[in-house]
Amino acid sequence: MRSMSRAKSSYMRDLVGRWPAGCSGAGSLLRRHSNYNSFYRCLGNSSGVTVCTSNESPATIFFGSGGGGGGGLADQLLQKTKVSPWLLIPPPDAAASAGNIVGNKQRSCFYDYYYSLAENRVKSITAAESSCSGMQNSEDDALCIGSSHGWLAIVNRLNDSVFLFNPITQRRIELPSIRTLPVHDPIYRTLPVHDPIFCKTIGAIAASSSPEAAAEDCRFMISYYSVEARGYKLAFCCPSRGEKSWTCLQSPLVDYNCIVYSRRHRMFVAVNTDLEMECWDLSNPLSPKRTRIKNLKVDVEEYPCYDSLRTEAEEEEFLEKLVSHDRLFLVPYADHDSSSSSSSGQFFWVTKYTAYSVNQEDGSFVDDPDWTLPYKTWTFDVHKFNLTDKVLRYMDNSLEDHATFIGMNDSFSLSAKDFPEVRPNSIYFTDDYYLSSGRNKSWGGHDVGIYNYKDKTFEDCYFPCDYKNIRRIEPYPIWFIPNPL
Repeated sequence: MRSMSRAKSSYMRDLVGRWPAGCSGAGSLLRRHSNYNSFYRCLGNSSGVTVCTSNESPATIFFGSGGGGGGGLADQLLQKTKVSPWLLIPPPDAAASAGNIVGNKQRSCFYDYYYSLAENRVKSITAAESSCSGMQNSEDDALCIGSSHGWLAIVNRLNDSVFLFNPITQRRIELPSIRTLPVHDPIYRTLPVHDPIFCKTIGAIAASSSPEAAAEDCRFMISYYSVEARGYKLAFCCPSRGEKSWTCLQSPLVDYNCIVYSRRHRMFVAVNTDLEMECWDLSNPLSPKRTRIKNLKVDVEEYPCYDSLRTEAEEEEFLEKLVSHDRLFLVPYADHDSSSSSSSGQFFWVTKYTAYSVNQEDGSFVDDPDWTLPYKTWTFDVHKFNLTDKVLRYMDNSLEDHATFIGMNDSFSLSAKDFPEVRPNSIYFTDDYYLSSGRNKSWGGHDVGIYNYKDKTFEDCYFPCDYKNIRRIEPYPIWFIPNPL
């Protein structure tokens, strides 16, 4: 990382003073470099069953005729007690096409392929002729806004519809229209699907369960942008009840950017940009119950602060965090022998830091934001938190052998003891920034990787990290736990 200018470093040092913001030891940044062009050329040659000999490129295999219900793939998943996460990706053949966009910008919600962590290869979800049979031609311009419990949440700008789609079974469940939300002026309906205003209509999403496996108990919560509140507010619906409108939740808090469901407490947990927290019990949808979580405490014995910085490198990293875009992810903690994020009631409190601009020659931090340059995630801080004692405990170079998965998906974690294909003490992340940034349209979706929290290094996750050839990826990669129910 290139050092900050002396003037800025001095200014930030004076500004910071003794503010106890978290920082960890300096680490090497984004070391693994490979080449986008050779990677995509290799994938682009795939047809039918092809195994690429390049170390950079997994195999591409088609399987499952699918029909209308996922066919053999759904049956295979039903027989498994533990299912490894998928990284949903654009078609590999489209990745090899010319231009600055990887994938198909006109089909921004279609995911026909995935990268399997367990098998280290790319597969098709269904056969090409039956793929996305639950979709309609009018939805080519729709936008996937997240994933939860094996379902994708999709918004169609053309008719304001919102629906859940299961790419395994090809099933879809209609949710209330955007028009029933007190959002900003309807001018957003005239804007391109990736216009910043349209993208900001719905922010975070979370579901309490699969809308089919536990239909009566399923609640689906979103944050939506309110002009009146000048920030994001909360709303929910019950997918199985065929509701025609969203139920808006009343709270003095505003600007929520993190929602997660706690199975242990049977409540949704929401956090805003001021790190204010509240819980919502929606078991009775006619009488939502709100609990404000006050007096969050920080374990100062372990929490690194400005006074504890010992080297110039640590000080520089601390200052650069202050001029980065940061976002919080609350990730349920997975118990050992759990097939998914568990009911322990504990969470990883993950803070992701994204440099607004990086140098495309070496990936170094650019002092002054330059919107003609791409952005890139460069570090993380993690705390452990539970709703019982309300204490944030800093995780010092360890995630207790867990892997966390964050991005536009409903955040989750896995124990590496149960899922040996995942790297322990690592953060698997995808691009969550470009939908809200309104940045240069040459970038977006590219910020994908694996961060080793123990040694502070980055590793490729399917897409190679090649600063000189960063391109926009559509549809953007998203983490997904397949669920045939």
